[in-house]
Amino acid sequence: MIRLNLDEDLHNADWTKTAWDLPPYKSDEFYKMLAKSSMSLEGFGKLPVYKHAVDKGLIKDDEWVGEDG
Repeated sequence: MIRLNLDEDLHNADWTKTAWDLPPYKSDEFYKMLAKSSMSLEGFGKLPVYKHAVDKGLIKDDEWVGEDG
């Protein structure tokens, strides 16, 4: 049986969050947000919002560079 994942390609997924309206990646505020959500940094790195930030150049080599990066 073949399983299709219609949202596999992040650019075609219609449900994913694409804007970064979170605290800067790996900042103190970011870690507080993760703690409240009980999510690990590794788990967050698998989310579409992280992948979009990497695609947009906000995160490079797993470090926050922001809009000026």
